[in-house]
Amino acid sequence: QQQQQRQPPQEEAQECEEPRKATIVSTDDDEDADADANDGDEGKDTDDGDDDGGGFPEREDERLWCESAYGDVREALRHLKERTVAVCREEEVATIHGGGLLKYAALLDQGYRVSAHLRQEKLERYCCARYELDFPCGVVSRYGLPVQLQRLQDYLATHPHPDSESRARFLFVLRSVIRRSGASGKAHMLQVVEYLLGYARPQNGTRIEQPQQQQQQ
Repeated sequence: QQQQQRQPPQEEAQECEEPRKATIVSTDDDEDADADANDGDEGKDTDDGDDDGGGFPEREDERLWCESAYGDVREALRHLKERTVAVCREEEVATIHGGGLLKYAALLDQGYRVSAHLRQEKLERYCCARYELDFPCGVVSRYGLPVQLQRLQDYLATHPHPDSESRARFLFVLRSVIRRSGASGKAHMLQVVEYLLGYARPQNGTRIEQPQQQQQQ
């Protein structure tokens, strides 16, 4: 009776742990090539001795699945090719930790453009609102710095720029995004950016041109 009672959980565990196969769909050309290779191998002795398990197993008919958070993989690939920032709805960025604000500003700095079906001001407002929610004004980090300053410093440390000019250009883009957003706490966010801009500007007096996308807006 004890063995019968324990049997169902074991069967359920086996069903849960069964791995899913990923497949590669072979084309007609691949099948023809495989057929030619098999014809050439006819009559040859393929037994090389005992199999020690070190060779590759026979390839089964497997399928490789690619998933996109955007929903349509082809559309997402087109966005990458055209250097476009796109989500299905502007509200979706509010579900990302930090609103994706710093990544968004970095993409604009790299020349990406917001998709035509999105309202840029609304998208940026959601980015800044979620950023302010996750890194509120007046909260101090464990290192004794305001959390917004600590977060931005950590981002710059883990995403290094080749020189002070490129670093300052990124901060200029971030400042423009915050100004356009109309977020309730943008005053404190702008103070943090301005503080870091004081250290990021080149010391030789070189003028930093705003990115072309920001000039047009």
